[in-house]
Amino acid sequence: MTFTVESLAPAHAAYLIVHTGDVTASDMRAAGKQVHDLVAGAAPVHVLSDFSDATNLPGAIEMLNLIEQLEATGIGAGFRQALVWPDNDEARLDMDVWRTAETNRGLQAKAFGDRESAL
Repeated sequence: MTFTVESLAPAHAAYLIVHTGDVTASDMRAAGKQVHDLVAGAAPVHVLSDFSDATNLPGAIEMLNLIEQLEATGIGAGFRQALVWPDNDEARLDMDVWRTAETNRGLQAKAFGDRESAL
């Protein structure tokens, strides 16, 4: 497992996912499921996904499949995600695919250089 999930309440109305190392599509699905289970249908859903210590991310095709799966959950307009860019350049390109695909599907995603800015 290359991730942790925690609530940032009461300081922030958001959930924090921290990804480290070699992140797989399965890891990203499992992290998303944990957040989904924690919010239990509540809206809006605000997620801060920190990939700064990720060394590898799923490729573009896997990222697009993950977005389709996320969209199929019906998470919709209340979903907001702040992404902290990975330090690794290749992982950063894969993350840009994720951010762009989310935005193109009407989900709110924005990338930041560090966790403080993302909060």
